[in-house]
Amino acid sequence: MKKGWKILYIVLIAGFIVTCSDDKPCVYNSEVIDYYIEIATKSEFGGNSFPIYKWTTNPVIKMFGGPTREDSAEVVKVINELNTLQSEITISITDRDNYNLALHFIAAKHFNTIIPTNLKNALGLGVFYDNEFTSHINQGIVLIDTAKKTELYRNQVIREELTQVLGLPNDLYSELYPTSIFNGRIVLYPDMYEPIDRLLIQMHYSSVTKPGMTEEQLRELECWK
Repeated sequence: MKKGWKILYIVLIAGFIVTCSDDKPCVYNSEVIDYYIEIATKSEFGGNSFPIYKWTTNPVIKMFGGPTREDSAEVVKVINELNTLQSEITISITDRDNYNLALHFIAAKHFNTIIPTNLKNALGLGVFYDNEFTSHINQGIVLIDTAKKTELYRNQVIREELTQVLGLPNDLYSELYPTSIFNGRIVLYPDMYEPIDRLLIQMHYSSVTKPGMTEEQLRELECWK
């Protein structure tokens, strides 16, 4: 969930990928794994760690409310990038009623008519549901504040919330990755994912990352393929 802080950082992110003994690309960097665990098993609202949640059915998005032409274009752009970054799920858009991910464009003051919340300064909000208690996400809702008229500003919120509803829910300020899309304290108007963001998406939708895995089990993994 993005809030309205504006800080500018320039950061070089490199050296994430090393090689296993079988010459397949792997992630060993403990700082990256720590960051992934913080984003994937924690909530921005605090509390204890929870297991990994992933979509194992394809997310089908239906848009509601008043998206602008630019909003719709940004949604398509982000979906295309997410589909390119991983191959475990395919995200699509529909105008029919066979959707499982509702994307609402609505003023923030009306967010609580869709999701019970008392948040006053949210620019966007996303939630996902595991209706069968199996750590498999099968439903989601994303809210985008239409009161923010700056399109670049809203583009960042669209990108962040569509990414977090895939099972990467935490906003975390990190000095290591201050320009990450998951950093809720900054607004940089990014039009693409940072390298760390792309890596976290690929790690989350890796064949070795299973729904229900705990933080302890994640730390035991030597190789992400």
